[in-house]
Amino acid sequence: MTDWFAKLTGFEEESPDQVRSLLRLEGTRLRSAVNDAAFECGRLEMPTLGELRERLAASGAAGGTLRVS
Repeated sequence: MTDWFAKLTGFEEESPDQVRSLLRLEGTRLRSAVNDAAFECGRLEMPTLGELRERLAASGAAGGTLRVS
């Protein structure tokens, strides 16, 4: 097993159906049925900039200046 996926899960990827059959989601953990390895995974969110601004305003956190270069 030389690729990163196989090293983590204990099996080589053959097809999407095969991968789905050998991995299961348990709450926020992704578990391999082959080597029983489990990985914490988060929830994908794609908020708009407006939604992020609303969340910041509702949090009561102090604002700041972000600078990217």
